[in-house]
Amino acid sequence: AGALERYRDALRQDDGTSVPFLHAKFEWAHAGYDTLVGVARNPDAHITYDAIADALQTSTGIRTDTPPPDWIATPLTLVAEMCVRNGEPQLTALVVSVIAFV
Repeated sequence: AGALERYRDALRQDDGTSVPFLHAKFEWAHAGYDTLVGVARNPDAHITYDAIADALQTSTGIRTDTPPPDWIATPLTLVAEMCVRNGEPQLTALVVSVIAFV
C-alpha cells in the first residue's frame, strides 16, 4: 500500500464495482497509449491533461473522483515506458497543460 493509499479506488461505470487503483492504472495506460497514437496521427496535435484523463476514463469505463493531477502521471508514466520498450517516440510529449492559440 504505502504511497498508493492516497488514491481512492475507481469504479466501473457499467456496474459500479470497485476497481483498485493498482488495476485501473494499467487499463488507463493501455487506453492512453491508443489515445496518444491517435493524437500523434494529426500534425501539430496536442491533448491537455484534463482531456486525456477524461478520454482514459471514458474509453475504459473506469472512473475516479480523484482529481486528474493526483493520478494522471501514473498511467502516463506507464505509457512512456511502453514507448521506450517499443523503441517509439515519447507519445507523452503530446500531453500539455493548456493549449494556447496564437
